[in-house]
Amino acid sequence: MDDLIINDDNALNCDDTKKDKKQQKAEKKQYKMQKKLENKNMKKQDKINKAKEKDNSSKKKIAKQIVQRSKKLKKQKEKNIMEIRNKWYKLDNAALIYPAICNEEWNSVFRLSVVLKDPVDKSKLQQALDMTIERFPFFNVSLREGLFWHYFQQLSTKPIVEEESQSPCRPFIFKKNSHILRVLYYNTKISFEIFHSLSDGYGAIQFFNVLIITYLELTGVQITDKSDYGYSAYDKTTAEESEDSVKRYYNKTKIRSRAEHKAYAIKDDINENDFLKVFNATTSLAELKSVAKKWGATINEFLSAVYLCTLLDHKKKYNSQNKKPVKLSVPVNIRRHLPSKTMRNFSLVLNIEIPHEKTDASFDEILQIVKNEMKNLTKDYIYGFIGKNVQSEKNFLVRILPLFIKKPIIRFIYSQIGEILFTSTISNMGIVKLPKAASDNIKEYQAILGTTKLNRINLAVISIEDVICLSVTTKLKDNVLVKDFFNRLSDFNLHLVVESNI
Repeated sequence: MDDLIINDDNALNCDDTKKDKKQQKAEKKQYKMQKKLENKNMKKQDKINKAKEKDNSSKKKIAKQIVQRSKKLKKQKEKNIMEIRNKWYKLDNAALIYPAICNEEWNSVFRLSVVLKDPVDKSKLQQALDMTIERFPFFNVSLREGLFWHYFQQLSTKPIVEEESQSPCRPFIFKKNSHILRVLYYNTKISFEIFHSLSDGYGAIQFFNVLIITYLELTGVQITDKSDYGYSAYDKTTAEESEDSVKRYYNKTKIRSRAEHKAYAIKDDINENDFLKVFNATTSLAELKSVAKKWGATINEFLSAVYLCTLLDHKKKYNSQNKKPVKLSVPVNIRRHLPSKTMRNFSLVLNIEIPHEKTDASFDEILQIVKNEMKNLTKDYIYGFIGKNVQSEKNFLVRILPLFIKKPIIRFIYSQIGEILFTSTISNMGIVKLPKAASDNIKEYQAILGTTKLNRINLAVISIEDVICLSVTTKLKDNVLVKDFFNRLSDFNLHLVVESNI
């Protein structure tokens, strides 16, 4: 019995031993699993830590690159600004005279305008101007005084679009960082004013057309054929666009005399506030062309004759004792005769003279004089005109004189061979051709000339599609001359729509 009990105890001990081994095995297994899990977590954490370190390192690297890039861009920007500030342009031959003869109250300014069908968006117009001035960087300048001549200094800042609130063709202020062009807007009208030293009518029109096309595109107008109409904001600038083409065509063997008769000047009273009055008359281009054709004349010849008759009649009524001839100055784009892509001044003036003895001449006689004078505009005449101007600039004494001495001399010479040689100006800038999608958004294209001390009334002509605009600008107190001119045109059965800023 006792043995049986002992055996039972042994059996129990065996069972306990087996349980301990199982427990140990289970604990060992659990320990291994726990260890494995810990190792796995540690590896995971290591990966996370390494990833964080890598990320932090990458961020530091990126931050360092950003700082370096920022410094590099800043240096490049400063370098670009310095390069721009150090860049300058010579004035072309025709432009040299304007800075010497102007003052704070007057300088030679003219304007181009378009009347759109929709109100102007200022921000988009500014964006268009930024793009256009980048396309034509030689327009982004100020006028500076050098030791011997004036020059154009490149500006790092761009002109700012302004809402129009003052009289047209205000004089520019020639300061260090002042632009010599301005872009204005009012309601549906965009205007571009420019100092004549910078460009002539042709160059200004090319700049303005790019501005208008770019603006219309930014407002959503689809223009697909703009490359067929001159320049584009996306073209590359070429050296020829800013060259002095007068110097290129200069021939020292062809010189034309400047000897001319002094002209009759209209000395009627002017506005006390010096306000420039503008009278815009629009009519059908086709109708005007038809009328001119009946008289065997071009539009320019016909309008010149009508305007001369108006000036002659004014002289007869108000100053008949004056024996000086009435003379009309007609600017001519030389590019039509001598090929050039310059945007600078490349034009001359043809002064058409009506002697005092012809004061009572008929319209037909005046027209014939105009036509005969226009025929004189030959290549030899142009080369002679260029030769005389360049010869004056190349004169040794003129070149070595400092500018402060040269300016009063130029003013004196201009007083003898400048505006004293003509009574008024008619500038026909021709037909502006724009892509159809652009012209469809334009109601009217205008051009106006500023006036001078002696030439107190001027006429500018420009057209687009079938609308031709005749703009008379004057500072005369009395509007009788303007009314007479428009009435004469109406007598030819032309229907005029006249608007004014007064």
